[in-house]
Order: sequence, then structure tokens, then C-alpha cells
Amino acid sequence: MRKFFSDLSPENFQVGVDDLQKGITITFFNRLEWFAQEHISTSRKISQNGYIPLLTKYTRRGLHNSIRPVIWKQIIQLSSAQVTGPFFTTIVSNSQQPPQQQNMQQMQQIYASYLQQLRDDVTKRRLLTDSMVHNDVKRTTDDENYFVFEDILDQVMILFSRDTTIARDATIKPVTLIGVTNSESTVTNKSDIDGSREYYPPSGVIPFEGCSTIAAPFCYLAGKVEDAYLLFRYFYTNHFCGLHTMSSHPESIISLCKCFEDLLQEADSQLFYHLLQMQVHPLEIAFNWIFHAFVGYLSVDQLFLLWDRIIGFNSLLILPVFAASLFTFRSKFLLNAVNRQEVYVSLVQR
Repeated sequence: MRKFFSDLSPENFQVGVDDLQKGITITFFNRLEWFAQEHISTSRKISQNGYIPLLTKYTRRGLHNSIRPVIWKQIIQLSSAQVTGPFFTTIVSNSQQPPQQQNMQQMQQIYASYLQQLRDDVTKRRLLTDSMVHNDVKRTTDDENYFVFEDILDQVMILFSRDTTIARDATIKPVTLIGVTNSESTVTNKSDIDGSREYYPPSGVIPFEGCSTIAAPFCYLAGKVEDAYLLFRYFYTNHFCGLHTMSSHPESIISLCKCFEDLLQEADSQLFYHLLQMQVHPLEIAFNWIFHAFVGYLSVDQLFLLWDRIIGFNSLLILPVFAASLFTFRSKFLLNAVNRQEVYVSLVQR
């Protein structure tokens, strides 16, 4: 684990940590100021180069707010997993040129055309799950951080529910409960996981409470529905699908929860057993953190710094690692806690 996350070593400067230090010596401050300026400058150079492995590696130490939308979008649009993967292969099937030979402007036009197909499908027919999506968006936008994005978020989630490529492209396939044959769909790429039926809902993802919560932060990085959906779709099919699927995959919610417990028990066994003695299982608290990828538990700017590492390491393992680190960081308060309420106050409200 230490070798895998070696870029996060304290020996390396980290965006969001070292560039925000206060009360330090002038000499060290000058080094940190140089790091912040150099990181922004280098980020822009790498962005102009457009080399995906270098872009993803550079996100491992975090990105500044000014450059993050550009680099994230570049990684998503240019990565081989997207451009040559099932999603773009399907939506460009009517094109005379393969995706690799088409320029980015052409790809964007094809992508916009595909989204229009999804919108047409929404207009033509109404699904029972639509009301579930709308209600979940309303609950999410009750949050003061996201209420201004209600319209964009609602469109993103409706498009997501109608996108028939989600279930097929997800790294961990959703457990689809209902399969139907529906000739009313206006989406041309109706093929699903096994290529025989359209699932209900078409995405294969049954709406659950808090689904739109994970999509909401992307509205900060995109002023248009199209851009916000592209970001959310990439994160969900490549990473977040594992958080909401029961699977033996090493990055499914089950494996991540086990990783959290193993890490905390190894890092601070005294704290772990102290909590158990009070009948407070650490996973009771950490599960919601991991399940929602810390949305609602971190401020938006801190959340993006955490998600930078998800892209950079191409892994969700950073979530249980971060969850365990929060417990160890609060170890002094938690060891003095004598009941469940004090535990929750120390971790949830501080």
C-alpha cells in the first residue's frame, strides 16, 4: 500500500496541504510559494502536451482549482479507455472514420448528438424511475452547496438513467433487476450487458437515495449539462460504480470496507478495540463516507483534492485509506470518549 501511494509521501509537496501552510519560517514559506507557482506552470505545460499518462500521474499530488477542469476534461476525453472504449465506439458507429482519426471537435459533435438522442428518449416516454430521480435531486439540492445547480443536476441524472451504455461500460457491472424489450426507445445504441434486452431503467442502475449527491460536485466544474454529464459518467463507469455494487471485485464496496477495517486495526489497534468495547463499530461511521465518496462530509474544494487522487492513482483505495486516517487523526479524542454520542461528535461534527 505504501509503495502504491508513494507519491503521497510527506517528502513530496501536496496541493491543498503544503501550499496552505501558515505560521512557518520565511525560508520554508518561499519553498512552498515556489511549489505552488511551479505546479500551476507545469500543469499548464502538461495540459498543452496532452499526454494522458503524464496528466494522470500529475493529479496524484493534487491540482489547483484554476487548472483542474481543463486537466480532468482532457483526461476523460483523450484517454484510450473512453475514446476507443465501448461508449465512443458505439456512438461513432455511423462515422466513416475510426475514433482515433477524428479530431476532438468531431468527437464533441458526436457526443452532443448522442446526448440529444437521450433527450429525445426522455421527451418521448416517461419511466416510473423518473420521479425517483427528480425527488432525489430535490433532496440533494436542499444542501446550500448545490441548490443553485438543481436544473443542471436534474438533467444530468435523467440523462444518466436513460444512457444504455452505462451498465455495459461500468468496470463493475450493476446488479440489474429488471429486463424488458421496449420498442419505444429512441436511443439507437440499445444494446446492453448481454446485447439482448434493454434494461429498466435503461442505464441498469436502479435509482437509490443519494445517487445524485455524487453527481452534484461536478456542476462546479462545468457550466453546461453536457460537460457535467461527461465528468459524472466517466467517474461513475470507471470508479463510483464499485461503491454501489455488491461484488467480489477488489474495489467494490465490500472490499473497500474490509480494507478500511484492516488499515485501522493495523494502524491503531488500541483505538479499534476501544470503539468496539463501546459497541461502536468504526465501519458504522466510515461506511457512509466511503459509499458517498465523502460528498457531504468534506467541503467541495477538499473533495476535489481527494478525487484528484482517484484519477491519478486510478483507484478507489484512497477512500478507505483516508477514512482510516481520519480515525487515527482523531485518536486522542476518541480514546477519551465514553459513549457513542461522543464518538460521533468527535468524527462527524468536528
